Amino acid sequence: MAGAPAAATDRFAEWLADQAPNLQKAYAGLVSTSNRSQGANHLSQAVARKIVEYVAGQPELEATLYSARHRIATTTEPVKDKAGYSYAQLVKALGRDFR
Repeated sequence: MAGAPAAATDRFAEWLADQAPNLQKAYAGLVSTSNRSQGANHLSQAVARKIVEYVAGQPELEATLYSARHRIATTTEPVKDKAGYSYAQLVKALGRDFR
């Protein structure tokens, strides 16, 4: 069982590689935790995967995710809990259905 989480991650990575470039960029930004990166949203990989899987194949939601993720990451508001703020803003942008 030790290889199960890695196998799941690998399947997701393979799936993501076949998706639109902006969806790939959005996922990378969602899980980024770099303190130097203005593009960091600090979400867990599990949460980001669920969001990306939800919007995949829905061009309007993919575009919304891409633009909302960037807008959230580059906010000039002081944010103490970047992950919580990011998630709340994504719920507003994408709707509550993906939760």
